[in-house]
Amino acid sequence: MNEFEYYLIERDGKYASPLLMNDDEFDEDGTMFLRNMEKVEEGTTVHLAFMKSPQKPDMTDYLWLSGGRSVFSKKIYDILKDTAVKDFQLVSAIIKDPKGNEYSDYWIAGIYREFAFLSEEESEFDSKTSSGRWSGIEKMVINEEEMAKVPLAERLIYVGKESSAYVFYHKSIVDAIMSVNPTGVRFVRVEDWTN
Repeated sequence: MNEFEYYLIERDGKYASPLLMNDDEFDEDGTMFLRNMEKVEEGTTVHLAFMKSPQKPDMTDYLWLSGGRSVFSKKIYDILKDTAVKDFQLVSAIIKDPKGNEYSDYWIAGIYREFAFLSEEESEFDSKTSSGRWSGIEKMVINEEEMAKVPLAERLIYVGKESSAYVFYHKSIVDAIMSVNPTGVRFVRVEDWTN
C-alpha cells in the first residue's frame, strides 16, 4: 500500500442529503471544539440542525457539517470507533430537522491533527494569508518528502494546515469506510481533486 495515497471526502451527489450546522438554539458553542481542535469529554453530545434542507432529505451515512467537517452514521461509526487514529474522536450528535424530528445515530468526526504536507510549488492556489493559510485552492499535490518525516500511524486522518476546510484520509481508512458500502459519500484522490 502506498503510504502517500490520500483522499478528500465529499458528498456523492446521488442523494438529497441535508447540509448541517450547529444548533445555536440549543448550544451556540456546540461545535467550537472543532475550530479550536480540542477534544471534548467522553459522553459529550452535540446538537446539530439542518442548514439547508431538500424537500425530502435523505439521512445518508455521510453528512456535511458547516466548516468542512464530517458527520457519520452508525454504520461508519462502527468501522472507525476502534481504529487507532491519533488525535481523532467521534462525538455523538443529535440532528434536528426543520419539523423538529431528531436523528440520534450520528457522530461528528473530531480531528485534532494538522499538517502542512502540500507542495507549495506544485499545488495551485490564489494567495497566502499572513498566517500561512492558502485561499482559492485549485489543485493539490502532496509533498511526499515532507510527509515521510511523520510516521504513517500519526497521519492516517489529518486537517490540512494550508486550509482547515480540507481533511485528508489515508487509503487504509478510505478502504475501511467504503467496505460497508456507505450512502452519500465518495472519496477523491488528492491528485485528482479540482475545485
